[in-house]
Amino acid sequence: MDAQYTCPSCGGSADLKSNCCPYCGSLFIQDLGPGTGVSGATAARAQAAVLEAKLLKTPNNGAALLELGKIYHLLGQYPKAQDALTKAAALMPAEPQVFLMLAWNVGIMKGWEKAAVLENARQALALDPKLAEADGLVHLSQGMTQYLFDQSILHAKMALKEFQAATESDPKNTYGFFMTGCVCEELDELKLAAQFLQKAADLSAADDAPGREDARIVARAGSVFFKLHDVDNAKKYLSRAVELDPDNDAARGLLASIDGN
Repeated sequence: MDAQYTCPSCGGSADLKSNCCPYCGSLFIQDLGPGTGVSGATAARAQAAVLEAKLLKTPNNGAALLELGKIYHLLGQYPKAQDALTKAAALMPAEPQVFLMLAWNVGIMKGWEKAAVLENARQALALDPKLAEADGLVHLSQGMTQYLFDQSILHAKMALKEFQAATESDPKNTYGFFMTGCVCEELDELKLAAQFLQKAADLSAADDAPGREDARIVARAGSVFFKLHDVDNAKKYLSRAVELDPDNDAARGLLASIDGN
């Protein structure tokens, strides 16, 4: 049976795979977007406050802790997310979504090569062998470990196989496509790099990473299009990167150089 989540708007119950409350129709946090826009962030903080108040009364509510961990992650508060998710894992050791989210949070916070990413992804996969997202993170983590161990062309190609395996397991694995694009760029395969980075940039709009993380991916796509002299796509993705993260100086500077020509 799926763990239950209580809607903060009306108190109705739904399982963790639902997109909205079946009683009042309120969107759950995963549909507020990856930390983009003031209204989404405001709604996320309000929902976090409701869950925090609920947990003061029922601190052993694992489903509420999982949802709170997701919200903190979307807001870029990774240590708080880690704390909530770790508590949720202790309370719901048979819920694969908890371990999947732990793997994702560690990966964004500390790097996909960290041992905790692989450990939590494997635990999620052990609990649900059909969980494609977890299998994708296993390959992503193994690829990053290989890639960072030795950035020679040989090891880059070995890592590339893992990154491609990540996207085959999970076609929505943003970072699998991102790293595939990065490696292709390093191998001077710019047209291939643009294809994979464009895919990563488009997928990033729907994943669980905060907007400033998405901006880094989108900006990389824009920079490769710039190298290919594709001005329209370069401006499209660089402008989007600046919208997602106004403090992304690299994207802002490259965009200014295009507009100045």
